[in-house]
Amino acid sequence: MENTIKSWVNKGECTICGIVSNHLPLYNCPENHKICGYCYNELKYVLKEHEAQVMCKECENNGKMTHYELDLSTFNKMKNLPNYQNLPPDEEDHMFKLLIGMTKEAFYSTQEALNKEQDKQRNDFVKSRTCFSISKRPLKCLHRRCHQAVALAQFVNHFKLEHKDVEICSAQKSKEILFPFNVSKIENGRHVCISMLTVYEVNQIDLRTASSESIAKTCHRFCQKIPVDTFWLMVTGSIETKTSAAYCVFWLFTNSDNSHRCTLELGSARDSISLSTYCAVSSAWDTYDFSTVLKELRCLIVTKQAIKSMLKEGVVLNLRVNVH
Repeated sequence: MENTIKSWVNKGECTICGIVSNHLPLYNCPENHKICGYCYNELKYVLKEHEAQVMCKECENNGKMTHYELDLSTFNKMKNLPNYQNLPPDEEDHMFKLLIGMTKEAFYSTQEALNKEQDKQRNDFVKSRTCFSISKRPLKCLHRRCHQAVALAQFVNHFKLEHKDVEICSAQKSKEILFPFNVSKIENGRHVCISMLTVYEVNQIDLRTASSESIAKTCHRFCQKIPVDTFWLMVTGSIETKTSAAYCVFWLFTNSDNSHRCTLELGSARDSISLSTYCAVSSAWDTYDFSTVLKELRCLIVTKQAIKSMLKEGVVLNLRVNVH
């Protein structure tokens, strides 16, 4: 009979380990032979490196294994039958050794060591590729229609010589700098550089500890501005020109490998209306695909309608930048 205890046992018995599993799911080969979830996952893990599929032991069919739908009440009856419980730990290890060819402890320690080595090789490869790219591969200048290929280390000199219309300024790290911004600089579908900004830190020495005038003078010489990195403040206009859909994007990028964050704020002349964001500074490599800057919100997005509201207080807006 289909509903006898023996039929339930036959339905749930694994063709590999020969026991009735205590857990669902079961897997079915094209010839309706069953494999328990434990054996299936173990074999799948071992065969993953060889890109091979799990093969049924009974019919040696390596077709696609499918979930076998078994009623939960039937499953509970099967797992409570005598002589069909899980194997004891020592017999389970013996079964694992017969199936895999080594003990559980040796297998998992080998896999752990292999995974660590693969991670190390992957990290070394990415690091070497990154170092090679940053030092050798040139980038296209984004300012208006320049598109000149420039080595990353020569970006500062390129802007000083080729784009003298771009403002060059400096600011102390974590100190706000104000740029009077004229909206006429926004061009639809183009990147425009507003300013090339050098951020520095001040090496402060407490002169109150100086015991003589000569020591004070020496300490004063070491209180110098230490450059951190150079940043390019950009504005990008949307391709769309309709007031209801147009917008512009303010963002920063740097040619260094260091990670920075910044605060960008655009306000009206009297600062009664303002929009701001705290975001990451983009890498120069992000300029290849500007969509990543938008997707990861490493920018300040201002709609055309918002700018029109700000312009009611004056034609020059207040653009504030703070690099952290």
